Amino acid sequence: MRNTLSIAVALALLWLPFAWVLLRDGRWTSYRLMWVRMLPILPGFSVGMLFHPHDGAMLTGMAAATVCHVLVLVWLCRRGGWWIGAAWLLALLIGGLASGFAWAVYHV
Repeated sequence: MRNTLSIAVALALLWLPFAWVLLRDGRWTSYRLMWVRMLPILPGFSVGMLFHPHDGAMLTGMAAATVCHVLVLVWLCRRGGWWIGAAWLLALLIGGLASGFAWAVYHV
């Protein structure tokens, strides 16, 4: 149970910085809906930007990076002890940085 809870917290810390996509004021335009559809892979946004402007490669890179992030976080949480705290810090760092980059690109 402890591992499950620590993994859930790590994943929440990875995705919660992207809550602005859903919670910001304004109309639900097609541009915003595109960002909502990308929400599952947004933690990999920083890596995906390396492949810009090739949309297919960018989305694939984002998805692959997100899967890698999740696998590393789960592995760290399952190690237990202080590794859980390291996983949480890493998740917050990855999610926060990617969310900041995404916020800047969203407003361009």
